[in-house]
Amino acid sequence: MVNNHFLNTFPVCFYLIENLQWNIATVSAAYYPLLGVLCTHESNELLPDLAASCTTALACLSTAILTPDVMAACLESVSDIVGAGVGASWKAKCAALEFLQVAAFTNMPLVMNKPKMLETVLAIVVDVGLECDRVEVRLKAGEVLSGLVHCSFVSGDKREKLKVYISIGPTT
Repeated sequence: MVNNHFLNTFPVCFYLIENLQWNIATVSAAYYPLLGVLCTHESNELLPDLAASCTTALACLSTAILTPDVMAACLESVSDIVGAGVGASWKAKCAALEFLQVAAFTNMPLVMNKPKMLETVLAIVVDVGLECDRVEVRLKAGEVLSGLVHCSFVSGDKREKLKVYISIGPTT
């Protein structure tokens, strides 16, 4: 677990921003244990500079093109945050779902060609996000799911499974 006070001096955020903003560095799976701390402090009202740095770092990290092993680490971290029960705030869960949406769309070719990854993305959104106790998290999960359905992440037999949660019109 990463110490929250570690980010108070901003070096981790600045490192991520500088290395990822222009995609000059390969994204490492070692960045993703920081995701929980970044998502938690993204909405920090007491330290607005920290919140801004975390938001920028999340934006840079979410738009990176990933390899399959790094994407697996990304999905694992997002799953840990969204499924954390009382371990993560609802704001952190919403930030993680937003992060997942951007990362999944940025890496759409990878996710679409790896059925296990696609199932993991859908499981995070549907099984965890839509089942959360907080309405804000459910709304964000619904927004992410809507985008996934709209962009054909969810098609065919997967649409049938989702009819439990949503009412989808006839498939064309």
